[in-house]
Amino acid sequence: MKEDIAEGADDDGSAIPGEVEQYIRLNDDGTVSAVIVYTAIEDNSGDVVIRGAYYGYCGGGVNDGGYFVIDHENGDVRALEYSDIDELESDDPELARIYNSLMQEVWKLLSEDDGELKLSAEGENLMAEADDTECCMTSGFDGDALDEVSQLWHMTLHFES
Repeated sequence: MKEDIAEGADDDGSAIPGEVEQYIRLNDDGTVSAVIVYTAIEDNSGDVVIRGAYYGYCGGGVNDGGYFVIDHENGDVRALEYSDIDELESDDPELARIYNSLMQEVWKLLSEDDGELKLSAEGENLMAEADDTECCMTSGFDGDALDEVSQLWHMTLHFES
């Protein structure tokens, strides 16, 4: 199923239709534990599908990321690998652009230096606006929606509804 992505790209050149919800979790030492971004897209049949990207700590000193889809109407809740998006580029280039733009949003909020995840200037600004030293999220972010998929991704961060 192909999402209706309106006019293609938003004013900022992003391929992401709709609002981007963001979540940042920091460790006690100020390093980044996880960054998650997603958007809810109405598909051609009127069903809402959540598509997202994430990057964060996976355990054992390893950071990694990937993508996810949550489509409850069609029973499709999956964590996706980078290779899945590579394959999608030939099958559905517009959808692949959405996922790649979501990952770009992740990397606008963080940087990695010698395996250590740190906030970018934009990420630091979001944390300062939230006035929280551990976590910040946009007002529309719904961790409950990520309950099932968070059990499938690589990161050690999991949500419960």
